[in-house]
Amino acid sequence: MDFSKIVLLPEEMSLLKRLARRSPQTIRPEDTDAAAALSSKWRLVQPERNGMYSANKDGRRYLVYCKAQRRDLWMRNLWIPIIVSLVTNLILIGIRWLLPLTLR
Repeated sequence: MDFSKIVLLPEEMSLLKRLARRSPQTIRPEDTDAAAALSSKWRLVQPERNGMYSANKDGRRYLVYCKAQRRDLWMRNLWIPIIVSLVTNLILIGIRWLLPLTLR
């Protein structure tokens, strides 16, 4: 299943997280639309008996995929500027230290 094409609303994502933590479980009445969308459109949860739903393998894999995507985004957006600034500062410190020695 290609998870990059799945876009969930915040209430659908929170419902999927709840179902992945403890499955099967009865959902609240206000979550029936989200559960129906997760079940029919994306096939990330499956209906059980008596109005209970549970997250299936694809639902759990989707959560792992989202976590990996978020981690990659943080790695690209957070660590690269920090590393660049550290390397730049080290280069400048080295130039300040070597410049008087070379000008003698």
